[in-house]
Amino acid sequence: MNVIESTDVNTPVTLAVQNMQDVQSLLSSPVKRNQRGQYVEIQQKLKIINVYKIKIQQSYMKYKDLMLSISKETGFGYNTVCNTEIPTLKKLMQALIDDTDFPTISRTSLQLVLKELGFEHTKLNHKSALTERADIVVQRQKYITAIRRYRSEGRTIYFLGETYVNAGETCSKAWMDKTMKSNRDALIVVHIGSAEGFVEGGLLYFKSKKSTADYHNEMNNTFYDWFRGILPKLKDNSVIVMDNASYHSVEVDPIPTMAWKKNEIVEWLTSKGCVIETPVVKHLIMEKVRDIRHLHHKYVIDEEALKSNKMVLRLPNYHCELNPIELAWGVVIDHVRYNHTTFTLKAVLKLLMEAVKPVTSGMWADFINQTIKEEDKLYNIDFIIEDMLKPT
Repeated sequence: MNVIESTDVNTPVTLAVQNMQDVQSLLSSPVKRNQRGQYVEIQQKLKIINVYKIKIQQSYMKYKDLMLSISKETGFGYNTVCNTEIPTLKKLMQALIDDTDFPTISRTSLQLVLKELGFEHTKLNHKSALTERADIVVQRQKYITAIRRYRSEGRTIYFLGETYVNAGETCSKAWMDKTMKSNRDALIVVHIGSAEGFVEGGLLYFKSKKSTADYHNEMNNTFYDWFRGILPKLKDNSVIVMDNASYHSVEVDPIPTMAWKKNEIVEWLTSKGCVIETPVVKHLIMEKVRDIRHLHHKYVIDEEALKSNKMVLRLPNYHCELNPIELAWGVVIDHVRYNHTTFTLKAVLKLLMEAVKPVTSGMWADFINQTIKEEDKLYNIDFIIEDMLKPT
């Protein structure tokens, strides 16, 4: 058996073990138990991690059963393999302080960042642990379940995304003419692709009116017109994956919120056939809105896609890594950075057109495969965390 040793915990299992026969051979080989109290070296830790990667790909197991199985196969004690250290703000703060490559951040700033990323404190045995908000977990599980189903049905899945390219875009270090002024104009870029590559004629670009990376406010009308134009170029009964940007989520009939005036909410409910008896407090009116909102919560572009027998699938919040077009954008932006010398918008556009063409269907297929591995990892982690946090 030829096993390639991996010193990178992020190395895919396929690099650690050549094939499934080797996997079975590795897991069935006799092991020598590690002595209690003996120091566990980095190579031994990596062995545990690689065996974990192998077993988690084979089948789903409850967390405790998984750890017991790894302990048996590697010869290390359950506590060594398990290391069930629950993440807390204090521990995370200390880890960031110990990491010399990480910029300094205050405890308050870290709390704000974690909150923005969808984490919250969970009470566990009278202690506080950092966990993701329930709605984020639900979004992720629903998305992964849905996209797996569409793949099994053989439907073509397109991935849509936007980026921007600055006229001053360049690699991080290079010899530059200091007498040349840098133009900070930028292009906003939109494209869509699948395992067959970027969709021919799907590239949209236009000059940003603002000197900022936040291009979302400039996209509303432009995106809608582009989306309507791209639909005929997509295969019938296909799925279009996109994020939850505001211009992707314009509602056909806006749903009332507490920010609405009371009489406006009453008018909206009345138009939907609800009878509102007065006097009534605003919170009770909003309760009626929540009861029926699922019947009227529709997006403009979703309805447009349905007209041509296509459907929109939205990514879970904070999960751009599940969109393979982000990997394609990385190739495109790198080409611009390493070939950009004149710092003009015209030159950026030329490089952009050059960069999109070499992103082949083979590259797209690889990007999608990488994304599927991320889906599998996140899907399994949700169950493992649930097992870890359940009451004993």
